[in-house]
Amino acid sequence: MKVCTVYLDQNVLTELRVSKIREIGSNFASLLEVLKRPDFQVIYSEYTLIEISKVKSEEFVVEHLNVLNMLNAIYWNNQFPHKSPDSKIVYKDYFESKNSSLSQRLDYKNKKLIQSLNGIDTGATAQKRFDSLIDELVSTPFSLLSKKLPILKRPIDKIGEKVSQYASKKLNPLNEIEGYSVLNLIPDLREIINDSSYESIESYSPKEVFKEVERRLFNHDPNLPVLLSHNVAGIENKIEFLFLLLNWVAYFPDRFQNITNKKGLHNASMLDAKHASLAWHFDFIISTDEKFRKKALACYYFRGSKAQVLSVEEFLKVFI
Repeated sequence: MKVCTVYLDQNVLTELRVSKIREIGSNFASLLEVLKRPDFQVIYSEYTLIEISKVKSEEFVVEHLNVLNMLNAIYWNNQFPHKSPDSKIVYKDYFESKNSSLSQRLDYKNKKLIQSLNGIDTGATAQKRFDSLIDELVSTPFSLLSKKLPILKRPIDKIGEKVSQYASKKLNPLNEIEGYSVLNLIPDLREIINDSSYESIESYSPKEVFKEVERRLFNHDPNLPVLLSHNVAGIENKIEFLFLLLNWVAYFPDRFQNITNKKGLHNASMLDAKHASLAWHFDFIISTDEKFRKKALACYYFRGSKAQVLSVEEFLKVFI
């Protein structure tokens, strides 16, 4: 018997809670029964735990973890492996580890580096050459930097030139292309891709969109498609970048802020990219968010992943 791996987006996990699924015959009740079958294995990750931790009610946190236990879900994390079948134990241990003194020291170190690179801590900036800061930060996830470094939005200057060296290392050896700086390119991508002479980028299917993005970049400048072949280690980092790139070029972009929740929506978008990057090698990803599904599918087509990204209804049509 082939066992299919299934990764649940947070919006699906939320709807599978006992307090939300009382209506017999709903699609989510049917999904719960299908996922209990022995031919499916549900997977969850640290990003699942992080999203659960953001739930304000402790009762709802427990309900989310109960769903994972009911489905015999397996925790997937190479850096923080855990063998317990009980998601409540994994949840507790994960955040205890994350809040350990070692983690606090690492968080403090990262914070100081970011402050130095932003020029906030002028003392540290004066003491450390930018080249060494850049080298030290090359291993930092790009999503963290794009969220934490306001310097990415400032004009090129003495500091910006050094930061662009980092960005070039992170995305591709763009420093080999004379006169180019990622710092200059990223803010203009949306304008380039959405030039009024083109059809809306959202009119292209997930299977087609990166080919069209590549074509438009080439039309603007033959050197620009190098962005899509950025030289970062690991397919997960590549998919995370591509997912964020689709947001930047306005392909079913997330809302990054509203009047009442500026930080929360941005963080949710970054977590979406993390979910997509981790789930590429599973058989199915189920999500109620159409924007997430389209961007994840586009990234998977482009990188050669065979993962199927489905709505609840689409999944049920196949397996009921």
